[in-house]
Amino acid sequence: LVAEGGWGQWAIVGWTVARELNPRPYRLAWALLGICAVVLLVAVRRHLLTIQEGNETPPPGKGRPGGGGFCYHNMPEGLQLATTLATALLFYFSPWPFVSLLALALLAISICLRPDIGLALVAFSIPFYLYPKHFLGMALSMVEITTLLCLAAWLLRWILEIGYWILDIGSWKLEVGSWKSEIGHWSLVIGRLRGLDWAVVFFVTIAAASLLWAENFGVAMREFRVVVFESALFYFLLKASPLEKRHLWRIVGALVLAAAIVSLIGLYQYFFTNDVITTEGVRRIYGVYGSPNNLGLFLGRIVPILAAVALFGGSLRRRAIYCVIGLPVGLCLYLTYSRGAWLLGLPAAFIFLGLMQGK
Repeated sequence: LVAEGGWGQWAIVGWTVARELNPRPYRLAWALLGICAVVLLVAVRRHLLTIQEGNETPPPGKGRPGGGGFCYHNMPEGLQLATTLATALLFYFSPWPFVSLLALALLAISICLRPDIGLALVAFSIPFYLYPKHFLGMALSMVEITTLLCLAAWLLRWILEIGYWILDIGSWKLEVGSWKSEIGHWSLVIGRLRGLDWAVVFFVTIAAASLLWAENFGVAMREFRVVVFESALFYFLLKASPLEKRHLWRIVGALVLAAAIVSLIGLYQYFFTNDVITTEGVRRIYGVYGSPNNLGLFLGRIVPILAAVALFGGSLRRRAIYCVIGLPVGLCLYLTYSRGAWLLGLPAAFIFLGLMQGK
């Protein structure tokens, strides 16, 4: 027996025989998910029609004109956050495919209604990508699933907006000027691309071109999808979504919260278990990753954010919270004994913070 994709490095521990699953329940679940998607499209269209009749577009999380449409936006924002998080947890931990698909449909609806919460969920899921959700014969991480749901929500809103620009809802007549407006809009977007934006575009392009001479196309394609393309997709969604300042703070807070949880898991491993990696007599934390260097790579990106907010974050309450969170995160980063993080990552980050002088 040879492990597929092992290249002689993976030893076979054992083998087992299992009966293949009956595909009928999965097909039924996919059909129900499709019905939910159709209902979502109809409901969103009706909601947007109601908004247009009122000649006002309410911002996310606030009220809406008229008496029809969804009541979701009238819910308290804390309840919207709790609903989306509970739905995501139900989807991830449910062992039943039907319940998982139903929760996935509800999660898609929640993210369509509040894309900013979906983006925060993406940021929170980043360090847990090694613990995927197994369903319907697939294994996808939550960061991958939530990123794709945010993309679907953005595309849905964009398509509907294009439709309203092109068609007059009352008479369904073609508005030629809308095409010009849309072309001008995208010309403006392209014209606003900055150096970092072009760097991301170049990185994705050269990474895609490298697939042409990859020795193992299947593995290379997966790495391109997970490491490069979906990361750039998240970057694009952050740039293209109409986010307010409080939404941006929530996304940063979600990433910092995830780092705090990862750090507490690592510190628990270090002080209360032997689940660490010992090298040359040094006990090193690896947390939710496979290597202490991976954990150091992640936390090495979070510590500068914590330091920047703690030093220059404006609100005293926010600065205090980020300072407190920085204690376990900094200790956990130290106990990874990652020379790359301590000798390269952090010095470069703090030099950058010094040059920016709190901007």
